[in-house]
Amino acid sequence: MDHWGEIRKLIEARHADRLAENVKVLDGEGRKEVAARLPHLLKELRGRFDQWDDGLVDYGIVLRVAGAATFGGAAAVASWLYRRDFAPQWNGPDNDADLILAVLADRPAAWRADLAERLVLRLRVSGDRGMALALALLRETGIEPPQHDPLVAGWVDRRPSRLGDDPLLDHLLPRLFEAEGVGRVLQWDGEPRAGWLGALAALAEAGRVKREALIEGCVRRFLRGGTAIDLRFFVRLHETLDPSPAEAASHARDYLRLLPASPGPVAELAMRRLRAYDALTADDLAEAWEALLLRPERKLVRAGLAWLDRSVRRTPALAEVIAAPLARAFATDSAELQEKAVEMALAHAGGMSEEGRATVREAIELLAPHLGHRAATAFAGGTAAETGPASVPPPLPAPGERPRNGLAGFVTLAVAAAEWCGARGEIPEVRDMAVRKGSSGLLRETRRLHEWLTGGTGQEG
Repeated sequence: MDHWGEIRKLIEARHADRLAENVKVLDGEGRKEVAARLPHLLKELRGRFDQWDDGLVDYGIVLRVAGAATFGGAAAVASWLYRRDFAPQWNGPDNDADLILAVLADRPAAWRADLAERLVLRLRVSGDRGMALALALLRETGIEPPQHDPLVAGWVDRRPSRLGDDPLLDHLLPRLFEAEGVGRVLQWDGEPRAGWLGALAALAEAGRVKREALIEGCVRRFLRGGTAIDLRFFVRLHETLDPSPAEAASHARDYLRLLPASPGPVAELAMRRLRAYDALTADDLAEAWEALLLRPERKLVRAGLAWLDRSVRRTPALAEVIAAPLARAFATDSAELQEKAVEMALAHAGGMSEEGRATVREAIELLAPHLGHRAATAFAGGTAAETGPASVPPPLPAPGERPRNGLAGFVTLAVAAAEWCGARGEIPEVRDMAVRKGSSGLLRETRRLHEWLTGGTGQEG
């Protein structure tokens, strides 16, 4: 029987469904024959189109189906499926995953597992053209996916339909908090009852996944660092889960570590969890306040000052540890926040140790002069910054007088620089200016520069 003749007709006609049915019933010899002839057919088809003609793409599905069904090794199938001839990158994701899976169904389990791993490791981005087939094959084989960040990003790039029943959930959920690119993919996922945010919250509520695992995953992701965009989804997930004080207690040290340098939204949520935790020691509180009062965001500095003030009013003994944080706040560029910090230092000065008072005295010079004098009065020995001379703008030209052109001064400087370093060589722009008629200071200095550079004689207009 002429297996190849029938298969070729179906490829030429681009009947992918019928082709899939025919190649599945081929015996071993028939598959070998088709596999041997496919590369020659590909070369023939390619020759029918110009170099920049994408006509060969129209045969991509049937060629992929034929190769997936007949090539013997998993490596050969993986290479054939993702030949650039079949689907240029700008054509988008493949839409033939179901057909490919159908012709692969009778392959041995170990062979299909090998192909699944190879397809996964070929992925480069979340929108990779082979993502649908790789995910489907992983689900069918049930193997543990290889460690590969683009796979996780591609997994979350699809809407989570019946996520609790997804065979990949238990494998990939822990990696969601580790893989690069996931945060960027999910940055716009912000609806609490939809998308991945809603799906994960629902699974936690139903007990399908552990709340603690999700909370810990978020905190672990914050500690890994990243931009505000990278961490936006994890901030939303953390706040949607809304850890109780008891759940947050085991992460208190982690929240403290997030305060100094994390993006603003992360530092803000860490501050809220710490404020609700009553078991922080005085040293922990001092560390938290100092980190917050060093932040560039005024909102966080203001919140840190309010937290400090409320805590000391409730527990006056804490005044012994507030000197260093308040000294940090003296350096803020906000006059309003400097004033708040000074008022707190004055209000709680009586509870500070001598060492704390010395710390405040040393920082007084960072304050605006009028605040510095107030603080120096209460903290004897501190030195307030002196008021600098007022900035005086240059005088305006008299009525009828044209403003002076400052360009001549720059050219004079260029002449001095050229003479100092011995620079020579004609500069066309300088030459063109030097031959102009006129006697302005700019023209005179330009002629001097041209004369020095060329060793010639400047022309006076």
